Amino acid sequence: MEESIESFGAEDGEDVKVWLQQLETVAESARWTGEHKMIMLRKKLTGTARRFVFSLRDVSSYAKLKKALIDEFAPFVRASDVHRTLGNRKKKPTETTRDYIYEMQRIALAIDLDEPSLCEYIVDGITDDEFHRSLLYEAQTIRHLKEKLLNYEKVTKNSRKKTKPDEKREKPRTENKASAKSDPKKHCFNCGDASHVASECPQKSDGPKCFNCNAFGHLSKDCPKNKTKQKEKKVNVVEKVNGDKPGVLLNLFGREFSAIVDTGAEISLIRKDLWTDLAENGVQMRKSTMKVRGFGGDVRVVCGEVALTATIGEEEFPIRFYVVPNEAIDMQVLIGMDFLSGVDYSISPGEVRVKKYRPSDAEPADVDVKWIRRVAEY
Repeated sequence: MEESIESFGAEDGEDVKVWLQQLETVAESARWTGEHKMIMLRKKLTGTARRFVFSLRDVSSYAKLKKALIDEFAPFVRASDVHRTLGNRKKKPTETTRDYIYEMQRIALAIDLDEPSLCEYIVDGITDDEFHRSLLYEAQTIRHLKEKLLNYEKVTKNSRKKTKPDEKREKPRTENKASAKSDPKKHCFNCGDASHVASECPQKSDGPKCFNCNAFGHLSKDCPKNKTKQKEKKVNVVEKVNGDKPGVLLNLFGREFSAIVDTGAEISLIRKDLWTDLAENGVQMRKSTMKVRGFGGDVRVVCGEVALTATIGEEEFPIRFYVVPNEAIDMQVLIGMDFLSGVDYSISPGEVRVKKYRPSDAEPADVDVKWIRRVAEY
């Protein structure tokens, strides 16, 4: 019994009320009398607390000694201070999950804190990932939370092992990105010249440049020369890219990229490393709560969404992309059904055909088109 009672020395972080409560719990189990409790209390005092007891006079009972210790060492505890301490406490890298939980429980003993609130504080100190937090918040008891956290530890350890080889492959790309940033390229979106930016364009007053006829004052979609062409259906044909996956060549801000076309994907994606390069052109990324499931089954939160104008062949198309982490997809750009459902397209061995949707090209009303969802919201 004696070994189950910790010593008390009135050091920083020690709560005399909590310690006395633990001592009395053991005493009740052992059915100690007041004299037994008095002897054990004196025996377990160390340091400052022990010297304080030696300075007292006329302390002949356990109740008097208990009151003297509380009056001397029990701090005035504000509930707000305890909540602040719990909110600031984070799990240390060298600390086990169980030790961290026990320490948070010890801090919460100073006030009457309900178990669900304590569980929330514990989760906040372990991870900043909103998706992981939402799963762990389901635990309303410490026992249930321990089970979830032990499973969470296993998952994070396995994910670290899987990402280590990827980090080695990503390192050269990071170095290339740094060298590219040190030598920024200019591009004028008004006339297409690479020697200046749009705000400094000498032909700014002439209006936008048409990249179909190279004249100023209109865009390529409004070019009058288009009317003189034959009334053939305008189709952008691009050869198949990236092995056996169908794809198209996109032109974004004067640069060409290979984009995979996936009719099983509900949304269009762009990888974060590519977006970081394109963001230098001044386009802003908006926040998004979209979650996508990757090829490995992992659910990830997108970094944001952005609306871009891409050129495919000779036509311009507005496309909404969701920016995802580099490890989420293998390709830089993926075109999904949110774009394809608004255009006319066909996929055949060796090529992908894309053109703007026109009412005359619409399919009969009785045609039933069904899409397969691979990318889902959670």
